[in-house]
Amino acid sequence: MCLESSTPRTLIGGAIATLQPRQDISSSALDRLTAYKLHLRNDTNSSSQPRTIATLISPTFLKQRPSLENYRVVIQRDGDLTATTSSPLSPPMHTFQFAADHGNTSPTLKLDTAMDLSVGGEGLIGRRVQLVEIIGDRESQAGRVLSEGVLGWN
Repeated sequence: MCLESSTPRTLIGGAIATLQPRQDISSSALDRLTAYKLHLRNDTNSSSQPRTIATLISPTFLKQRPSLENYRVVIQRDGDLTATTSSPLSPPMHTFQFAADHGNTSPTLKLDTAMDLSVGGEGLIGRRVQLVEIIGDRESQAGRVLSEGVLGWN
């Protein structure tokens, strides 16, 4: 049963994805990777327009986590974790990048707009999320998928 758990988890709303390292990446990359959690929630309390707040949570026990300025988060249109690549005909729904985090285990980013945290249409629930290592300069779209997961309700 879904509600039976030996470790209760506090619900904080929004959407969440656990990003697990991909099986097809090199062992040297795996040495510096761990499971991350991406939490998205819409901030409707501000006096300005609604915005999505993204938080990338890494385990506190991680001793040598790479700086996130070399990575971007990509939300794909599908939810297929068996896909090795995304179709070039189907661009990602959203892409964003965290700034240098200086060792912060839960860097937070306020996006310019509010994302649809629902199912279907432009909703993000059930979509594949990837942590992509940037190859080349930061403006480049080239990258290597290191870990991924599927967004669900939190």
